Amino acid sequence: MKVNLRTIIGILGCATVVSCTTSTDEPDISQLPIGFGTTVSRSAVALPDNMTSFSVWGGYDNTNNLFNNETVNRNGNVWMYEGGTRYWIPNKTFNFYAVHPAGMDDVTVSEDGEITVSNFDCSKTGAEAIDFMTAKKTDIQYQLGEQPQPVQLSFSHELARVNIIVKSEAPNVTINSITITGVGYKGNYNNSVWNIISFSDEQNPETFKKTEISLQQNIENNIYGDMLLLPLTSGQLSDSKLKVDYTYNDSGNNDSKEISLVTQVVNSWVKNNSYKYTLTIPKDSETLNLTVDVLPWDKQDDASIKW
Repeated sequence: MKVNLRTIIGILGCATVVSCTTSTDEPDISQLPIGFGTTVSRSAVALPDNMTSFSVWGGYDNTNNLFNNETVNRNGNVWMYEGGTRYWIPNKTFNFYAVHPAGMDDVTVSEDGEITVSNFDCSKTGAEAIDFMTAKKTDIQYQLGEQPQPVQLSFSHELARVNIIVKSEAPNVTINSITITGVGYKGNYNNSVWNIISFSDEQNPETFKKTEISLQQNIENNIYGDMLLLPLTSGQLSDSKLKVDYTYNDSGNNDSKEISLVTQVVNSWVKNNSYKYTLTIPKDSETLNLTVDVLPWDKQDDASIKW
């Protein structure tokens, strides 16, 4: 009997299908479909419910003969892939590779698991920021009569998480404009190595420039929301600046500053790290204060889902 994974495989993964066999028979190999489990450690996808899709490659005999950029979608508590059910074959060695989110442009995965992304653009910010993650599970083999377990894919972040917080010690201050320059926002990815092809300037991308922001005294403002950006070496980050033009509305005094994103604490951006910059506009001084905290990616506990 052939079982349709799309209709019955849910959070219990492969175990759901066991009910289709009798307890006295050895499991029919045709009744043991391939299922997956995923773990997202401290993800910007705050809860597993918010992880809606990913793509899978893989198969046996060192080929992508079972999955080749197959999209896996979440429907309630059920994860489903299209194109028919794939089954375990005893004594074959299986390898699987995955990319989050599904539907990314210019993604290829070779049969030996080399993940390549061309022209990746991370200029979107806040809720639209792309949490690019990869995962793999290799060298899986089962013998006839064994009960296969869901393939556990542990995703890792390939970007750095950056937040820019601004607050004012003075009342009634307006940020006329704030811009991040010298930050990589477009690049090519190959097996955890980035080659940056575009750096931000005062015009591009438009999402890195904000204008007309009113500040309340001692209230933090997260200017961009989450920015999920390309990792930067110490040499690259040394060229990254925060340019701010602001006005004390009560006095009419206006000032502009350019501040390096290199601090005594941070001289590079590493993937899977989170950096919270806080810029303080003083009440009685012309010197802006920039601090940075290196934080866990997210305060949520590790999230696991299976299908």
